[in-house]
Amino acid sequence: MIERIKKVNWQDWVFAVGEVVFLVGLIPTVIAADKPSVWTSFPTAIMLFAFMVVQYSYKNWITFTLTFITACLWVTLGIQAL
Repeated sequence: MIERIKKVNWQDWVFAVGEVVFLVGLIPTVIAADKPSVWTSFPTAIMLFAFMVVQYSYKNWITFTLTFITACLWVTLGIQAL
């Protein structure tokens, strides 16, 4: 496991930290009564899923996983806004 962590590139760590900030910042919105528009939620989720293709190609597995969670939260917000 330690060897796997050592092989993670620095770009993956930088993007992962940013993704954690987005993820943590999004949680209160999922819980709150007021929701963003569907026209904000679904396009954001679609773009995040597209970003995952690039992250997969660069083997940024940590960022890939965190982006998947964030995209799912945006889908959740879109469903809640319907």
